[in-house]
Amino acid sequence: MSVLLQVADTSAAINGLNTVQQAAEGFNLLSLLEKGGWLMYPLYLLFVATIFVFFERLIAIRKASKIDNNFMNIIRDNIVTGNLVAARNLAKNTDNPPASIAGGIYTKMVTSASGLIIGLLAYVAYNFLNTQINKTVNKMEAASAEFVDILQEPTR
Repeated sequence: MSVLLQVADTSAAINGLNTVQQAAEGFNLLSLLEKGGWLMYPLYLLFVATIFVFFERLIAIRKASKIDNNFMNIIRDNIVTGNLVAARNLAKNTDNPPASIAGGIYTKMVTSASGLIIGLLAYVAYNFLNTQINKTVNKMEAASAEFVDILQEPTR
């Protein structure tokens, strides 16, 4: 079975099309974000902090990744000549990437573990609250069913 729709007047169709176009033009990202209310402000701050931390870490990693090309040559020369103490001191005193990044890796591991623990606790709390809501809904449904049963009983 098919149904055909006709517009009696073309102006009604044009008005409908204009309404749809106006609705599409009125919908933009800013209006959507404004509908988030006051809770969007902490999210904006976290977004700015994320961007800041990203670029700060990018600059630090690029700075740490610069390796002196003569470093290995000097180490090799010291080892070949038997001057192990000088090679060890040079390796220990040279600011290199395994030394610069090692502290950052440790920090990343600690913050990742903390984030996972916090996320897990938040997930458990969410499920607990969701269960409490479901229990309350079930109690309300039982009470409303009992009330309907009372209303349908014949009066004595």
